[in-house]
Amino acid sequence: MSTHQPPGERHASWIELFFDLVVVAGVLQLSHLLHESPAPADLGLYVLLYLAFWISWVCFTVYGNVEGIRAGTPGLLLAMSGLAVMVSAVPRIRTDHTTAFVCAYVFRRRGSSRCGSTRPCGTGCGPSASPSIC
Repeated sequence: MSTHQPPGERHASWIELFFDLVVVAGVLQLSHLLHESPAPADLGLYVLLYLAFWISWVCFTVYGNVEGIRAGTPGLLLAMSGLAVMVSAVPRIRTDHTTAFVCAYVFRRRGSSRCGSTRPCGTGCGPSASPSIC
């Protein structure tokens, strides 16, 4: 069996897979918001928080795909720490953890805006990316 890969093909690194796992943990925590007969406000909160996790995942996934092996592990680890705070804030988001969630999201967004600053254009979630997504 050959381990040779064509030059255009790249597989996810272990750190990228771990990042994905942190996002899955966040979505799992969000599912508890809809556990018992959710009201329309609960559904709206779920969608809003889901978008925060999804945008985080998309930005760093695009960054990893564009940068490949040059994608920095420290940046992904910082993003994961922000996501971990977001995940831990979800169970009590309606009471006293709203500020923690928002601060972690803003921290994560600032990190994603610096991710692609090493490349002039076409980098996933940097200054040259679409501001509406990242």
